[in-house]
Amino acid sequence: MVADPRVYGPYLRKDGRKHVILIYATGRRRTVSYPRWVLEQQGGAVIPVGIDVHHKNDDHTNDSLENLELKSHVEHCREHSTYPSTMISIICVLCKKVALKKAKDVRWNQCSNDRVGPFCGKSCSGKWSRIEQIKNGLSNTRCDTYASVTQRPR
Repeated sequence: MVADPRVYGPYLRKDGRKHVILIYATGRRRTVSYPRWVLEQQGGAVIPVGIDVHHKNDDHTNDSLENLELKSHVEHCREHSTYPSTMISIICVLCKKVALKKAKDVRWNQCSNDRVGPFCGKSCSGKWSRIEQIKNGLSNTRCDTYASVTQRPR
């Protein structure tokens, strides 16, 4: 049977949250957030990776059992996200399909004057690039293209 670890703490971090340090008989050391440790003690098992401890009232100083709940990491991140993604519909330049894209991605891709788009995905973007290469008379093979670009005029 594995002996219970020695528990040191809780210690207060600079951001105002608490953590505990667990040292096992084997010498293994584990630092855990205090609310996570509280729920692990209540449930009797280690909380798996990918599951976060959420404070229901968003007060991270209130570590009572009534204020703590388990959430998936993705769900927890979505709830605390400060920048919600605004989705906009675009019409792909190549295939003319309507697609939903994050507004920030569309703005980022249009920042430069020499950019074309928006595209519905990587496939259409790649096809457009290949069409432009053929129009500009570039070779069909990457090696020939690389050689022609890297050769210096004499």
